[in-house]
Amino acid sequence: MRSFVKIKEETDASLHLVKESGLYGYALLTAFTAIGYGAASYSQDSYFWQTVYLTFGVFMGLACMEDYEECVFNKTDKDIRLTKQTIWDRILSVISQRPASVVVFNIEDVTGVHVKEETVTYFGKGYQVVLFMNSGIDVGVTDSFIFGRESSEHTKLADKIKEFLNLYQHPEGLSDDSSSDSGEDGFEHITDQVIEEELKKDQQ
Repeated sequence: MRSFVKIKEETDASLHLVKESGLYGYALLTAFTAIGYGAASYSQDSYFWQTVYLTFGVFMGLACMEDYEECVFNKTDKDIRLTKQTIWDRILSVISQRPASVVVFNIEDVTGVHVKEETVTYFGKGYQVVLFMNSGIDVGVTDSFIFGRESSEHTKLADKIKEFLNLYQHPEGLSDDSSSDSGEDGFEHITDQVIEEELKKDQQ
């Protein structure tokens, strides 16, 4: 199963979302490593080439691992922090302690949360939860579309973010002004009917 965004931590002031490589990525890593190990074990080549076969298999498996992504909503700091790391970035960060690149947005700039859909040949439909900003740009909670998952899961995540950010929208085409106007028009219509009936009674 491909990875999906999970809620790592949720409090009144913070919502921490994480996307990690799922079973699909680990299955590919295991498969390529097994192929490399098999090629190294049954070949009659030197130890150097056997090491190359095994290393290449592990390398290919790691290349298929999905990126690690974080999205943190923080009401206290009033910001949204998006972090993305490939498997190589994570390995290098352990070795060299290099900090991950982070993109920061103002949490008060978010005006809406929606789910975008994309159809790709041979892969099916992919979905991405997107934040609408008042500057007119769209910011994805994940860097790319996620395939192999139902749209309902993405909708639930979008609703969770809306609930956390207190984003409530009026139904399309309905506003307080329009509802009040329709109420006044209905009242005037009823009043006209009553007057017409009274006039008919007087004439009789």
